Amino acid sequence: MAVPQDSTLVVAIDIGTTYSGYAFSFGHQYKSKPLNITSHSWPDGPSYKTPTCVLLTSEKKFHSFGREAENKYISLAENEEHEDWYFVTRFKMLLMEKEELDEQTLVEDMDKKPISALLVFTEAIKYLKNHLLNDLKKRNLDVPDNQIKWVLTVPAIWSDPAKQFMRTAAEQADIPHSSLTLAYEPEAAALYCRLLPIDTMKVAGGTNYLSCFEPGKKIIIVDLGGGTADISINEVTKEHNLKTIDRASGGDWGGTNIDKKYLKFLGEVLGNNIMEEIKRDYRSDLLEIQQDFEEQKRKVTPDRDHDVVIRMPGGVMEIIRNKKQKLADIVESSQHSGTVSVKENQRDRLHIKARIFISFFKETTQHIISHLQQVLDSRHLGHIPPAMVMVGGFSESVIVTDAIRNHESFENIKVIIPTEARLAVLKGAVLFGHNPTVVISRMAKYSYGIRSYRTFKKGDPDSKRLKEEGKEWCRDYFKKLFTINQEVTVGERSAVTIKDSYKDKNRQAKRTMKHTLDLYFTTEKDPNFIDEKGCMKLGQVQIPPPDGKEWPMEWTGDFELEIGGTEIIGRFKDRISGKTVIASFNAFGVPFHYNTPKAM
Repeated sequence: MAVPQDSTLVVAIDIGTTYSGYAFSFGHQYKSKPLNITSHSWPDGPSYKTPTCVLLTSEKKFHSFGREAENKYISLAENEEHEDWYFVTRFKMLLMEKEELDEQTLVEDMDKKPISALLVFTEAIKYLKNHLLNDLKKRNLDVPDNQIKWVLTVPAIWSDPAKQFMRTAAEQADIPHSSLTLAYEPEAAALYCRLLPIDTMKVAGGTNYLSCFEPGKKIIIVDLGGGTADISINEVTKEHNLKTIDRASGGDWGGTNIDKKYLKFLGEVLGNNIMEEIKRDYRSDLLEIQQDFEEQKRKVTPDRDHDVVIRMPGGVMEIIRNKKQKLADIVESSQHSGTVSVKENQRDRLHIKARIFISFFKETTQHIISHLQQVLDSRHLGHIPPAMVMVGGFSESVIVTDAIRNHESFENIKVIIPTEARLAVLKGAVLFGHNPTVVISRMAKYSYGIRSYRTFKKGDPDSKRLKEEGKEWCRDYFKKLFTINQEVTVGERSAVTIKDSYKDKNRQAKRTMKHTLDLYFTTEKDPNFIDEKGCMKLGQVQIPPPDGKEWPMEWTGDFELEIGGTEIIGRFKDRISGKTVIASFNAFGVPFHYNTPKAM
């Protein structure tokens, strides 16, 4: 069955730290009923998403993704055939943890074997893309490639190299460059939540949810995922569009931190020698332990007064038997003997005191609360008590949401949690794909500029003096194009005049080459030079000759930088021919540090 020619299909793909999935809707559905969005129902586990894991063969060929990959790897491990395979899981955080990214960046699999990170991301995106296309065929829907618009979600706090990495992986997964848009996860969640009816929301204090999205109101979006806490502040305009009124902020305070606390605790209970043996020789049992804990994480409430019971898999019990020990004796001799026990009739189960289980959340929750307190001090919020919308899989933990709701700093804030919190980003990304101009402006994360020259002035460092063609120039000048905290509308451009000459015979061979500009950023408002403390290179802009062949002997033009969208765009307009060309931006191979901008 063919779809209407004027009905674009928007597909959103969300590669999460812990779970991934896709959702889609057609243009005619969006126009008549925007929330009529389809998300695939996955078998064997949470229906809305599938685990983020990729399995590749010993030849590094793709085998499977998600639950299928987990099950195959467990089967391989049980038969001791897994060592030459590559099972890579929870790899998304690599893009935030790595100081430098490029096509050669490596990620480690479960056995610590290195493999191309770009290959892993590409295969993950390709699998979800192909799964969607096969799903459409099963529905007898014939959609031409040129009618599909793809949206890939990314944390708003990610660096430009990380975003470039995701785009590169998507394009290698055969998603056309012009058909791909990146969507910031907290913004997407805001777009979704503003359309939800009141009966699908959990609102503290019985507050009328709809009033939170009235024109002029401000909303804090807290996206708590597996890897990060991603926070955005939005304001609703008179036209019911959204403005992002503060820099995106957050940190690596996602749900996987709780998993790490639990595994560390388990090592202290069982003994590190047993824990290392589980990690080395009983991979299927380790996955089972992680899966069981993932379920418990969502179930346990802060007022729980009875033990949390966790079953130890058969492989763990086998290790203990081989050591001629009993689980009860091991627990009794551990440092946690007072808070963990084994019952006589449940010899393979750990009974953990609820308060200990809840303590796994404490440090991460405190990080989130502390950061939210800093956000509330921002001048952008004024004196209007904002609403706070919590989304993402980690926001389904009552321990986390109650800690935020009951904190004194947020007692006057309307805390809202949609019933499908885990799907808010994914479905919101579909809405963004249909109407990306609904977010009309964002705040500049940094001051941006290019490395440039200007006339040497009195007081300039002598080390910056450059004599050329009878003139004195000051090199390494930071030519600022945008200022940190500046409100930048989507599509807004800042221009700088650039020129060059190839009259020197030694330079004429460069006429066919792309002209390069070094792009820099800093947390300072008014930097002078690109090598000042806090200034960092962001990447390189490459401008092709306007005629596609070679530059004139002498030329002058205007370079325009656009940062208001989710990706950096550069353009060059030649003043002689009037032609405009798109400049390519490359942030690969440039070290990036997640500096926290100064308080406003």
